[in-house]
Amino acid sequence: MKGFNTIKIINVVIPAGIEHGQQIRYEGMGDNSIQGIRPGDLIVNVLVKQHNQFQREHTSLILEQQISVWDAMLGTTLTIQTLDNKTLNITVPAGTQPEAVLSCRGEGLPNMRSRQRGNLLIKLKIHVP
Repeated sequence: MKGFNTIKIINVVIPAGIEHGQQIRYEGMGDNSIQGIRPGDLIVNVLVKQHNQFQREHTSLILEQQISVWDAMLGTTLTIQTLDNKTLNITVPAGTQPEAVLSCRGEGLPNMRSRQRGNLLIKLKIHVP
């Protein structure tokens, strides 16, 4: 068949915030082996690799952070590194209960359509000695 031996290299732009399983369509960049018929579309299936520290829930990022029972009772400040390499100082209030979730507004992933960012959710795991 004509055209199948041709290799074409294109730059594929993966938009920030794309989710696992979504597709990107590039019109006219697919098969063009049949003369007289317009080329097909190239469909890129996106597979998002899991991060070793953050979990994803749509545009929100979830980070589990272990703290001591003393820090939960008395309060503390956590230093968190975001995906964007930004350093956040998060206040854990005195009397924090097990499984509490602290939210950092706008520190998650961007929404592909609106460009607004989701939240970073910090799930506190209290370590009891």
